[in-house]
Amino acid sequence: MDIKANCDVCGKENDYFSFSENIGIVEKHYYCDNCGFFVEMSYSSEMRGMCVGYNDTKEEHDKTNKRIEYADKIKELGLQCYIL
Repeated sequence: MDIKANCDVCGKENDYFSFSENIGIVEKHYYCDNCGFFVEMSYSSEMRGMCVGYNDTKEEHDKTNKRIEYADKIKELGLQCYIL
């Protein structure tokens, strides 16, 4: 199912994809292109975090101040930051 959902970190609306089977939801995919927040789940536990873009280094990402700007929210939600 494809729906719109607001980002837990910055509030921007993005596409949220989920897939169900007879046992319930088996996949979730969400990515915020504004701040890097993501939710991933595929026949497993849900993983939530913040990520650096595909072409960014950690230093380039930090320059955008996204982690600094949303530091309180990231800490409140207990999110880990990942470099892709």
